[in-house]
Amino acid sequence: MQTDIFIMTNYKNPKTTDGNYCFLLRAKTASGDATYFDNIAHPAAGASRNRAELMAFNDALRHMKKPSEICVHMDTSYIRSAVVLWSAKWLLNDFKNSKGEEVANADLWKEVFEKLKPHKVNFDVFETPKEGGPAPHEYYKAMQIILKKGE
Repeated sequence: MQTDIFIMTNYKNPKTTDGNYCFLLRAKTASGDATYFDNIAHPAAGASRNRAELMAFNDALRHMKKPSEICVHMDTSYIRSAVVLWSAKWLLNDFKNSKGEEVANADLWKEVFEKLKPHKVNFDVFETPKEGGPAPHEYYKAMQIILKKGE
């Protein structure tokens, strides 16, 4: 089965600590496409943008019932970098960085990596469109509206 996960936050920069996130799952099954649109702006009070994106990814993975090829669509590379570049070292070093300190968001990363075990994952990292520019995917504008309502 192939599943697309679309993640969006309304954070303006990585250091902001108040915002919302939303996600959407689209699965291609033998009987056709099935879409789960979590149309709620989930508050992430006190969380950085990176943590909010990770919370959205973790929430989306909770809905995955069968092994799948997952493509994650988002406008930052934080999750992709962690999964593709950093995860092997984190897992070997019990989620400690080169200074021996726990990596940021280790609690969520442990959950995410456990949930990713039965899946293959790749990433579509796109640039946030300029005002009035073309949307990077078909759900982009609807997700923007949901996040706007949550502000």
